[in-house]
Amino acid sequence: MCLAKKFPLQLKNDFKMEYSKNMLTTEIRNKTVGIIGLGTIGSRVAELCSNLGMKVIYWNRSNKDNDYKKVDLETIFTSADFIIPAFATNDETKKIISDNLINKMENNAFINVINNPNEIYNHKLMINLAEQEKIAYAFEIYNNIF
Repeated sequence: MCLAKKFPLQLKNDFKMEYSKNMLTTEIRNKTVGIIGLGTIGSRVAELCSNLGMKVIYWNRSNKDNDYKKVDLETIFTSADFIIPAFATNDETKKIISDNLINKMENNAFINVINNPNEIYNHKLMINLAEQEKIAYAFEIYNNIF
C-alpha cells in the first residue's frame, strides 16, 4: 500500500504536494498481486488483497483449496503488478527467487519483502532495478542486509 500511494516519495519530499507523474498514486483495484507462499500470512494477505478488488495469483509448494489461481513462479514475475513473498526462510526456500525471475518483472511491478532479502534473492539486483526506476521496491531492514 505504501508503494502504491508513493509514501516513500512523500517522505523524501517532506510531504510537499507535487502534482507530477512521479507522485501520482497507483490504483490497486483490478491489479494483480502474486503471493509466493500461501500459508497463514500469505492466505491473509490474499484475502485482504481480494477484498480490495485485486486479482490474486499464488505459488505454493503444495496445492491449497481456495478461490485463487495457482501459477508457477515465472508467471508471478511476468504478470503480477505486486509481488509479495510470504514464506518461511529455510534450506528449501533459500535463493528460490533467481536473478532470472527478478529480471522478468515488468517495469510497473512492485515487490514488498517480508523476509530477510539476502536469504531468498539477490538484494543488490533489486536495489539496482529500483535505482533505474524499473521497479518499486520495499523491504524490511535487518542489521546485516548489505
